[in-house]
Amino acid sequence: MKKLWSTAKAKRHVLARQRYTLKHRREYHVRANRAATRFERTRFRLVAPESFSLVSNPDETISFLNRIRTIGEQYDPFIDLSRVKFLSCDAIAVLIAAVSGQSINITGNGPDDPALQQMLVDSGFYDHVRSQTKSSTSARGKVTRFSKQQARGVNGEMASQMVDFARKMLGRTTPDKPTYAVLGEIMGNTFDHASSVMEGQVQWWATVYCDLENHKACYSFVDMGVGIMKSKSFNQRLHYLISTGIRGAAEQLRALLNRKIPSRSGVPYRGKGLPWVYDTCCAGRIKNLAIIANTVYSQPQNGVYRNLDNHFHGTFLYWET
Repeated sequence: MKKLWSTAKAKRHVLARQRYTLKHRREYHVRANRAATRFERTRFRLVAPESFSLVSNPDETISFLNRIRTIGEQYDPFIDLSRVKFLSCDAIAVLIAAVSGQSINITGNGPDDPALQQMLVDSGFYDHVRSQTKSSTSARGKVTRFSKQQARGVNGEMASQMVDFARKMLGRTTPDKPTYAVLGEIMGNTFDHASSVMEGQVQWWATVYCDLENHKACYSFVDMGVGIMKSKSFNQRLHYLISTGIRGAAEQLRALLNRKIPSRSGVPYRGKGLPWVYDTCCAGRIKNLAIIANTVYSQPQNGVYRNLDNHFHGTFLYWET
């Protein structure tokens, strides 16, 4: 039998259903808004140190970088570089590694100093972060991300592109074979030393910045993994260090670079890695080598080995040619 929707009873029924639907629709939106509010994150301003340099001001710079990691667990970090008065290319390299690939919403600004802002632009920084600013056509720097998922040939080609970029920018006629070899060594070394929990997640950042005024290429290599002193390979040899009385992270790194720690295999030509990089520096093929590994800072050519107040999550190398 066909319903008569024009009857008073039918009209009351339709009106009741409309009220019911409207009420529940409102309740749904209230619940949705409450859920959205619950997950809203507050912006937190992180002010970079005035001397933003991992090589010349490691503790302050590492503390700042670590705060990006910890603050990001609850807030959306705003990276404030406006007060920076000294900026080095190595700090730019580590900042790229710290903010790239993060699932959190990181924003920020550049230095107030026009020269430092131009350095940030020329370094290639803005090509690897979400920004409307892009590198200039006359960029002095090149930033490369390496990954274990890439074939060794691909990594080698990318390293070669970095070295060739610096050679052409500085007008050099001879290839920089030492730097190409150093990049290959430390890429292989950091993967071989990676913790078992990091397998399949290993990635590195390498940068080169050409200081045209001083006619030098400044290279940085960043591995945001477990770091040398926490690596699987290094910890397998800790019993030897303890038996020889070498204690403390700084002295252990000194022993490693000076080949006082045997390789895992016991074969003399194995375990080149960082000791070979140090030898390359001592031979004058690269200059001003600096290493940061977990809680240790070193400029081995100058005999500097010291413990840091702040823990660096990974391994960092800097050198010049």
